[in-house]
Amino acid sequence: MKSGELRQTLQMPSLQALLGLAAARDCNVYMVGGYLRDLVLEREPKQHLDYDFVVAGATAISLARAAAERLSGNFVMLDEAFDTARVVLADCQFDFAGCTGSGLAEDLQRRDYTINALAWDPLLPDQLIDTVGGVADIERKTVRLISESAVVDDPLRILRAWRFAATLDFVIEEKTRELLARHIALLCQVAFERISYELFLLFDSDCAWQHVKDMGELGALEQIFPELKDCRRVTANAYHHLGLFDHQVESVRQCQLAFANMPERARRILSLPMSHSLTRFGAVKISCLLHDIGKPDTWVITDEGKHTFIGHDKLGAELSVPLARRMKWSKPLERFVEKMV
Repeated sequence: MKSGELRQTLQMPSLQALLGLAAARDCNVYMVGGYLRDLVLEREPKQHLDYDFVVAGATAISLARAAAERLSGNFVMLDEAFDTARVVLADCQFDFAGCTGSGLAEDLQRRDYTINALAWDPLLPDQLIDTVGGVADIERKTVRLISESAVVDDPLRILRAWRFAATLDFVIEEKTRELLARHIALLCQVAFERISYELFLLFDSDCAWQHVKDMGELGALEQIFPELKDCRRVTANAYHHLGLFDHQVESVRQCQLAFANMPERARRILSLPMSHSLTRFGAVKISCLLHDIGKPDTWVITDEGKHTFIGHDKLGAELSVPLARRMKWSKPLERFVEKMV
């Protein structure tokens, strides 16, 4: 991290206003999470920045309401029971969460991955707080769970491991991978909207295939898309050197490899948004994973030993519609995947 970047962050007028509100309420505000991770990585900031704050000494919701009023932002209640709220401003958004446990150190221990458990106290602007080895893991390009309870408490964190690995070009620590495998069935408890958000970010990454493959090896893909379960029983044949499930995963890789050789105009069009947090190319890769879901129910082996799948494209398209609606995808994305399949 370049020297002075934390102090530069401190100069933000909106952050100064927030600190003034916190001082008036005699509470402490700590910045945590992805923004700090990206500073350590020296990544270019996103156009619309997200800042996460932990609030100690007052409720996060009350401070968020005051911040929305002071900064003329929009207040969004996230979860009253967990004391979380959001303030949406013209150029960024602030997410607030109440401090859990006895203080900041305990709160950081309850976060998901070490790379997301960095903290910064604006009152000590030159000091980055790292109680779990997050900086070292960032330098090693490693995604590591802080504790097993993190994925039990919120199973979406299982999927977030692959999302972070894909978007940051990191690897998942082996012990963490074993813990993900142990609790993979918990993914079925997560709201589909939350799953889709993580999937979109993953599939839009340049190295999506490696992590989609790993998800397939641990059984995560079938937890998200039960339509893929029967694809595992369709074997390789004279026309396909891979079994059907592996063929669909491999098609994501081939699609990814093809992108670099496409005409510039095609790459530009595919980079346009398809849905929130998903480009057209990301939607193409999702379609690749699902393109043969109609084959298991149309699979016939003739007396001559030939494997046929007559009408699998039409059936697959029909199956993709309830799948998209279950996942709460937008209508344009639903229609796009249906046509691709």
